[in-house]
Amino acid sequence: MDAAIMNGYDLNAGCVSVARDIMHPISLARSVMDKTRHTYLAGEGAMAYAQTEGFEILPKGALVTENAKKALDEFKTNYANVSQFLEEASLASPGTVGAVAIDAFGNVAAATSTGGITGKMAGRIGDSSLLGGGTLC
Repeated sequence: MDAAIMNGYDLNAGCVSVARDIMHPISLARSVMDKTRHTYLAGEGAMAYAQTEGFEILPKGALVTENAKKALDEFKTNYANVSQFLEEASLASPGTVGAVAIDAFGNVAAATSTGGITGKMAGRIGDSSLLGGGTLC
């Protein structure tokens, strides 16, 4: 999972990538923004931080839907590599979510989160968590 949040008032931001089994990855990104001197945590570092902060780590695969399982099975059956899959598949990711809010003072905040794409390589970081690529105020 990848997620980012950005506060347009002061351009403070928090990002996480290669997180696993977190119900609300944007909340984890917000915690990075609010409680650390860092902007971006990834992989094992993001997961260690999540545990330290008391985020619930769900059982492995708890967030995997039946549709995602079917898509992965189709990928494994029909595609020799990720490049071939991307050439033929829609690049839109139905699991990506985004939100933009504006307060009474005109301050904007934005957040995005995604579980990624089917057949992604281990360690792949999507644009959702990249400031300026997936999130920008």
